[in-house]
Amino acid sequence: MLLQKNLQKLKSITKSIVTLDAYSNISYMLKNDSFQTLSKLGHNSSNFITSYVDNKDILTATLYLSRNIPTEDVEDLLEIQAYEELGLDQASRYSISSIEIESGKKEREFYLFIAKEEILNKLYLPIVEKTKYIDFIVPAPLLYGALYTKNILDSHGTDCFVYFTKQDAFVTFYENGQYVYSKSIEFSLDKIYEKYCEIEGEKVDKKELLSILTIKGLSPDNNKYQQNFMKIF
Repeated sequence: MLLQKNLQKLKSITKSIVTLDAYSNISYMLKNDSFQTLSKLGHNSSNFITSYVDNKDILTATLYLSRNIPTEDVEDLLEIQAYEELGLDQASRYSISSIEIESGKKEREFYLFIAKEEILNKLYLPIVEKTKYIDFIVPAPLLYGALYTKNILDSHGTDCFVYFTKQDAFVTFYENGQYVYSKSIEFSLDKIYEKYCEIEGEKVDKKELLSILTIKGLSPDNNKYQQNFMKIF
């Protein structure tokens, strides 16, 4: 499928890898095992350019197909089934990618990641104007797969990850090193800040608050912060 083909391309390259954060307009380059921030984006055909889509901007689903269906028909049938079973807007255009999971079931099992092309265009067309192309865009819940392929985490058992950014937050589950589920939650960093200010009844220093949350988590030295965090969560 599309995700798997692009992953194979990523593994085969030997040039620099550029990673883009389309939400914060920050980009990074990995070259010769050195990681650095890029001050300016431009076109370079030797770069492999990657980015990700926040969980809030995608719809995830699990679909099943008969094992008798020819491989060349799978993508088309998954798209048709997605429109029929998930209630996708017929008037909208979507980008639909999938990964197949070997579950041992009678039917073939696929995880689908669906995003409106309107959202993707808004995020990435301004970038493509500078870079001319983007090789690989991954749904944010799949980012954790690298922790297993790089043997940073043991690929046995079940793991739950909680992910926070300014505008998005979600939980995602992996079982035996494979993605199985993800769901958005109402705790983006901006939401946490808004809820904290509601509790205090006034605006507080956002940079200081998020710094404490990032460094100390839900157990800051200041009891007032701790009590308010517990109220939020």
